Amino acid sequence: MQNLTTNVLDEIRQEVEEILKKHNLKWISLKVWETSDGFLVEVETPDLKDDLEAIHLSRQLEKELKDPTVSLSILPAD
Repeated sequence: MQNLTTNVLDEIRQEVEEILKKHNLKWISLKVWETSDGFLVEVETPDLKDDLEAIHLSRQLEKELKDPTVSLSILPAD
């Protein structure tokens, strides 16, 4: 079961990396967690400085994932 979860987390990580590359976004860290109702992906990027812009981009890229179980949180790097 642990191996299956690891594979799913890796697949989600790869999908998010592809979308970030498609939008020419760099990332400092990309973490994927399993939650009680799906998955959470947290991305830190130096390309954004504004929290509101990051929230908007998170929702936009979440739609591109086309997986309602994945929540995407893009954060500006400090």
